[in-house]
Amino acid sequence: MSETILTLVAHNISELYSCIVKATENFGRSKLWWRGHADSEWSLVPSLFHKNLSKNEQNMSVRFVNYSYPRDTNVSNFHGRRPSDWLFLMRHHGLPCRLLDWSQSPLTALFFCVSDSNFLNKDGILWGISPGHLNVSQNASFDGILPNINPVVNDIFLSAFNPTQKTPPYILSTHSVHASNRQMMQSSEFTIHGIDTPIESMKDSHKFISKIIIPNSCKNDFKVALDFFHITKSHTFPDLDHLAEELSEYKYTKY
Repeated sequence: MSETILTLVAHNISELYSCIVKATENFGRSKLWWRGHADSEWSLVPSLFHKNLSKNEQNMSVRFVNYSYPRDTNVSNFHGRRPSDWLFLMRHHGLPCRLLDWSQSPLTALFFCVSDSNFLNKDGILWGISPGHLNVSQNASFDGILPNINPVVNDIFLSAFNPTQKTPPYILSTHSVHASNRQMMQSSEFTIHGIDTPIESMKDSHKFISKIIIPNSCKNDFKVALDFFHITKSHTFPDLDHLAEELSEYKYTKY
């Protein structure tokens, strides 16, 4: 395997399929997770770090837990739950934290890559990560995707709430708890970050990530293709607000 990150380019759905196959074969046909960026210059780093909010992390996390109960009756089900469950819920609602979202579906990732009209002049990118290779590259004992009850993973989650908790210096893949239908529809998975290093800048990153460039001139064509596959706003965000937004923007035809 080359010591540079595998970089491919896709101009249409057919080429994208070929790129996905090549990226998968690059890691021994292991199942990859995918993340789409509307701007290819963006790094693989959680919002907590790229927004420089680390100093506020425990404050935000504890306040979210304390203030959430009267705002959503479903939150009562989270009483006594693990820190990981709370952090997954926080990320679902947009709170900056040390989780980075991934999807098992490359088409879901593609939606995030091409759907933002503010970045149509920018090349997009699909990142593919081999979650098991990510873990084992940092420690041979991290064999495969780690559960959120793994002691090392749990310590990283705990550090989001407890300022005295020592944070293990790893970036690890862990299966998420699907706390909402949105996470289910997006086939959500996560990496949990104990350090602020972008994934693509980690040592030996070529052993676990690849990237597919989506040229800006092709974004609209990809959006049309996704619509044929019914990968739409209301599918990706299955709530009434996004359904109403999508219906108001829909170009209706007679047939």
